[in-house]
Amino acid sequence: MKADNPIYFFEHILTEDGINSMIKKFRKKYLSGEYTISSIDEESLNFTIFDTDSDGKEHFYNVSFQDFLKPLMKKEFYNSLSLIKQYYQREDISNSGYQTYLNSIVNEIQYLINNNLKILRNHPYILASLEELIKRINEGYFYGLKNDFRLDTRDLKIQQKDYMTNPEIVDAIFGYLSGYNEKKEKIMDDSQFDLMISYIKYFVDNLDMPQLKETIKHINITKELLRFSFYVLHKELYGTNKRKREFYDFMYLVFDDFDKNTLSENSLHSKFSVCKDIQNEGFISPIIRGYLDKR
Repeated sequence: MKADNPIYFFEHILTEDGINSMIKKFRKKYLSGEYTISSIDEESLNFTIFDTDSDGKEHFYNVSFQDFLKPLMKKEFYNSLSLIKQYYQREDISNSGYQTYLNSIVNEIQYLINNNLKILRNHPYILASLEELIKRINEGYFYGLKNDFRLDTRDLKIQQKDYMTNPEIVDAIFGYLSGYNEKKEKIMDDSQFDLMISYIKYFVDNLDMPQLKETIKHINITKELLRFSFYVLHKELYGTNKRKREFYDFMYLVFDDFDKNTLSENSLHSKFSVCKDIQNEGFISPIIRGYLDKR
């Protein structure tokens, strides 16, 4: 029954009707005319929305189906935990009976995974909730009854980037700048690195310039690699969508290495994706190296 089935929500959403119904609600919310849509990525269900604040300043921000679904996923996840806990509290259930109950839940989750590969590949954050539920069971969340249940997800073959939020994408791309280059030189000062990451994350969230405390001084990598790192960021965020010129403005204003007096905007634009002279060194982040491998 729906009322006492701890995985009813997942059984519903892992059907074509269920997931399409939620996508329809997402599209209705943002495409009904209330919001000004700047761009739409239909493949990833990501919309860029244009807005102005009370001071008349323009802002762009992203909304995704994943973010739309997240509050409901969280609510249903905790509802699942509550229903499992309630089952244990029944007076007529022994520990062995409860263990059988847990076994049946895990088997049903595995069945859902095996029979809904396409939906889970397109929406891997649903799988993340199911895996977290299994983790809670294994850790003895329910009255110390520890288990070692494991889900078989080998047929899914979901790449790591499918799970990434925008801040995680920034960390994955630019994290290597906190380390050392091929000459064993520190790439940048730790405080400058932290400041740079905060600038980039603000920019990604708002497509607008952060308030600069100070610029980012010379970085011990080539300008070509730094430029290409931002190309990878743009590619990961926007796919094949038209390039956003705000990226060039950000790079000019934030980094001393990009000086308008020596590097024109047209030059930066025309060379944004060029990587033929960049060495695929081991210190570079794996996500960038993956792009370099495709040359």
